[in-house]
Amino acid sequence: MSGKWIFFYKIETEEGEAFILHLEFQMKLGEELIYRVGEYHGMALRRHKMKIEHFVICLGEKQAKISTQLSEEQVFI
Repeated sequence: MSGKWIFFYKIETEEGEAFILHLEFQMKLGEELIYRVGEYHGMALRRHKMKIEHFVICLGEKQAKISTQLSEEQVFI
């Protein structure tokens, strides 16, 4: 069995807001995670053209010290 499980769901709130939920379960977090999530964001945005919320849940390590946000120079606007 793989060390990660990745899901994408289209969510619509009671207020009528729609967005894509990227839900990911990992056994171990690595430094490449932030870039992979960025790739997923770009692909999901291209396909669905709506807001995307990302949640990564680590089931293994107690506390990982990884980047959770890209620096200004790394963000494409």
